[in-house]
Amino acid sequence: MSEKVERVHQQLDNDVENDVAAREMAMANQLLSQALHNEEELWWQKARINWLKSGNRNMAYFHALAHIKRNKSLIHALQNEDGRLLEDQDEIKALIVNFFSEKFSFKDHPKSDLIFRQETSGQVFSAEKSKLYLGPMNNAKKEKVKDIYGFDEGCLPTTNLGIPLVQGRVTKEILRPLVGKIKKRATGWAVNLLSLQGREVLIQSVLSSISIFSMGIYKWPTSVIKEGERILQNFLWSGELEYKKACVVTWDKVCKPFKEGGINLRWLKKISQSLMMKLTWNFLNPKDEWAKFMQAKFIVKARNFSTITKGSSIWVGVRGALEDVSAHSGWVIGDGDCINLWHDNWCSPLSLKEMINDDAIPWSDQKAKVSYIIIEGRWSIPNNLQLIFDRFGVDIHRIKINHHKPDKRVWKPDLIGKFSVKDAFKSIRNKGQPNWWFKFLFRRAIHLRLSMWGWRLCHGKLPTDDNVQKKGITLLKISSYFWELPNHDEIKININGAAKGNPGKGGIGCIFRDSEGKVLSSLAQGLGLVTNYTAECKAIIKGVELAASNGWLIAWVKSDSKSAVKAFNSDNIPWTLEAEWAKAK
Repeated sequence: MSEKVERVHQQLDNDVENDVAAREMAMANQLLSQALHNEEELWWQKARINWLKSGNRNMAYFHALAHIKRNKSLIHALQNEDGRLLEDQDEIKALIVNFFSEKFSFKDHPKSDLIFRQETSGQVFSAEKSKLYLGPMNNAKKEKVKDIYGFDEGCLPTTNLGIPLVQGRVTKEILRPLVGKIKKRATGWAVNLLSLQGREVLIQSVLSSISIFSMGIYKWPTSVIKEGERILQNFLWSGELEYKKACVVTWDKVCKPFKEGGINLRWLKKISQSLMMKLTWNFLNPKDEWAKFMQAKFIVKARNFSTITKGSSIWVGVRGALEDVSAHSGWVIGDGDCINLWHDNWCSPLSLKEMINDDAIPWSDQKAKVSYIIIEGRWSIPNNLQLIFDRFGVDIHRIKINHHKPDKRVWKPDLIGKFSVKDAFKSIRNKGQPNWWFKFLFRRAIHLRLSMWGWRLCHGKLPTDDNVQKKGITLLKISSYFWELPNHDEIKININGAAKGNPGKGGIGCIFRDSEGKVLSSLAQGLGLVTNYTAECKAIIKGVELAASNGWLIAWVKSDSKSAVKAFNSDNIPWTLEAEWAKAK
């Protein structure tokens, strides 16, 4: 057919206007296309027959691979509750089916536990306030669960006992109300009446404690912690949340104990980490259903910890504290069933995996327990493992075995091995060098105001001219000053008034000078319970009254209270003083 097409093509080249050759050319092309299609279909059918008859060359390999995998996954033997080893596949199947049937079935009514709690506690669950938070399930199951318990379904995010409950990572926006609560509390005090030591006490007892409840549940973002630290710093030094003073002791030194040169405040970052360490300790030592659930969800088959949150707001903080907890915890070795030989730090501060530090070793397959090298309460170390211990200087035979008892994780900083948030905070904080002067400053015989002043002096952070200029602040220089004298036969009265506590016990003082600057008289008088403003006004009245009784011509009265001067100039003094002012004039 191809030759025919070629021949007709040559005829058309010789005679372009030959219509017969053109029709013959079109028919030949059509027949050629049909022939090529038939040939392709023939070869496809032959290939299909050969494949069905002989099979793919790799088929045997894939069958063998699937067979090996199936054999690995097959349960060859299983021990029942009586300790009898079952090897028959039908018995193994029946044991597994019965176990999970009991596991996921209700022996009693699902609401019986709630009823029992109501009866024992004397409290009644409120159906209106209680909510059910259900996992992924169809609507029919959800309705069935809600009918059983009688509670409505809740949704996240929500708030419980003032704490935002969310799914996934905790963001800055979620914690914004808690930060606002700290700001509101700090701005609610009359900071002008608080000394440095007073603000320090409020930070310790109030502001730092607002965030503790939330930090004990999940980890705060770094940006929120920094914002909280900034609020505490500014409140301590200036009393204002947005105003920062120049000559201050660094926050790292402030948050140290007295004997290390601080005033015993706490870093919010360290508080958050120590509270997360408590959660992690409970996670590693499961004593309740929460810890068992978390272990089942976040410990993978290779005994490694999950690197993803899986929708949990808690796991990020727990995983971040694992390193600190492991570094300060150890083991009392019992039967060795709970300690991984390679992954846990049971014989030294580091695990064998960390000491060997070879990524070429398939560590995920190393699942041996310490019990493998313990026989009848004694160490039985294989030669190759003994070489590893000798290489890293580990004397395994010095480690005692608590025979016939389970393994116990202990907190090494504590003498009895008991974990506490206080010890956790001490173990992770930045420790400083003890100083000699703290025992002379912080004594009961010394007023706390003087102690704080001396503390700033020892750190060289008093606002002296030199320290202020080091911060790049230009100081105003006073070249000369003078006291302006009144005219001849006139006097000038300088007055002042103050109250301790505002309101509190007050007092006034006046001094009278003539045109030559000589002191003519002075006045000092105590007042009862007054405010600063009332004391200033009272001082002006008493000064004018004394000058009038002596027949002095007053040039002017000078006071440092702008509000009092303005009140007298506008004849708008407090009504309680109107009678006295009218008599003095």
